[in-house]
Amino acid sequence: MSHPLQIAGIKFLKALAKHSDVIMKAYLSGRVNELEFDVKVLERLVEHGVLWRPEPGEDLRLRSSIRALLENNLRDERNRQIDANIGTKLAAINTVTIHYKEALHQHNYADAQVYLEDLTEQVYGLVDSLKSNVRNLWRRIHNEFGYVASINAKIRENELAQSQLTEMRKQLEMFQFDQLAATAGTSRELRRLLVVQLQRSYSEISQELSIAQSKLI
Repeated sequence: MSHPLQIAGIKFLKALAKHSDVIMKAYLSGRVNELEFDVKVLERLVEHGVLWRPEPGEDLRLRSSIRALLENNLRDERNRQIDANIGTKLAAINTVTIHYKEALHQHNYADAQVYLEDLTEQVYGLVDSLKSNVRNLWRRIHNEFGYVASINAKIRENELAQSQLTEMRKQLEMFQFDQLAATAGTSRELRRLLVVQLQRSYSEISQELSIAQSKLI
């Protein structure tokens, strides 16, 4: 009998191969024209974690992990970035923001649109990364503690979770919203991404960490 993980992996790879046309169009254009493809196909790709919709009403986009896979294998250096930690992600967001503002200043609207799409992906990717860290922390709290038998083992698991939570708080301290607001300026698009979206996500994640902290104590 095949291992469940193997079965899931095969289904995922088959989905990539079968719908490569959707994936490559999303890769090259930055989004999916949903009128070009069957709704059920798009739904399956969303279920497989290949496509995602940042917010209701927004276009489907390629997941950053799939984009990174293509960039690496296609040797495409246009958007390839080192995804090391929150600090580098924030630095990358700042850089693309400057590119966007410069393109607008030079009336190069085509390039500006590309930079804005890249910035949107990076902002939502950063938020996804933070939320994933929080989910992993809760998974440890709910599951890992039950796998160890002794009190000492549970204490060690708790200490590990505490250290992870502390690290997440340090990462959140890297957000300087006064600076982000100044960078966004009066641009409605930039304020939506850098101020509204990030600040809302910051508040939600901070609240989750406070609840997790209380649970651990």
